[in-house]
Amino acid sequence: VTASFILAFFLSRLIGLSGNTPLLLSIGSAISGPNAIGATRPVVKASNDETIHAISIIFLFNIIGAILFPQLASFLNMSSLGFAIFAGTAINDTSSVSAAAVSWDAIHGSNTVGVATVVKLVRTLMIIPVVFVLHFYKVRKEKREGVSETKDTGLFRKFPYFIIFFLLASVIATYFAWPSDLTADLKLLSRFFVVMAMGAMGLNSNLSNLIDSGFKPVFFAFVLWLGNTVLCLVLQYIFSIW
Repeated sequence: VTASFILAFFLSRLIGLSGNTPLLLSIGSAISGPNAIGATRPVVKASNDETIHAISIIFLFNIIGAILFPQLASFLNMSSLGFAIFAGTAINDTSSVSAAAVSWDAIHGSNTVGVATVVKLVRTLMIIPVVFVLHFYKVRKEKREGVSETKDTGLFRKFPYFIIFFLLASVIATYFAWPSDLTADLKLLSRFFVVMAMGAMGLNSNLSNLIDSGFKPVFFAFVLWLGNTVLCLVLQYIFSIW
């Protein structure tokens, strides 16, 4: 997460990308895709166009990652644990992480969805401190500039509450016994919802609008995505997780 923000800081100045777009893209790439962008938008007062544009770009690379990463990990002879950590750290959106893990499990007959999701949600929790920091930075900046701050910044309105449901489900699964038939049906149902989520992501992505809006934001997001992927692979290799 830290490396993504540092790379985004210097890259935005190098290519001359300004406004809220580089901030939204860097947060979406570093933390949790559209969830992080949605939580950040009211705090930095990003416009609808900036938000939709950033989410569409992040969705594009999420889909590419979900399709290509299982193949890449197979080519690199990753273990199932290595891929679960790789997917959870290198793919931005939770549904895309689950989709990549489901694809890996279908190829290798493993069960990596749970680990990949846990790793991803640890990243998602970083939304909380980042939004708080941005909120107080915005307040101080407005006070220095003599701008009246709006009362509703949406600090808690966009909190990703699916994290709470995930934690509750984890506690239930840990301390209560579930019939094997029921868990098998729930896993099958979860795969169905993953497919539905990926379809919804596709319906929210307009490639023509991405092209018309300019090359810089897409290039910016691509470099962040590629840098995050390479760094994840290097760290896993160093710590012998691969």
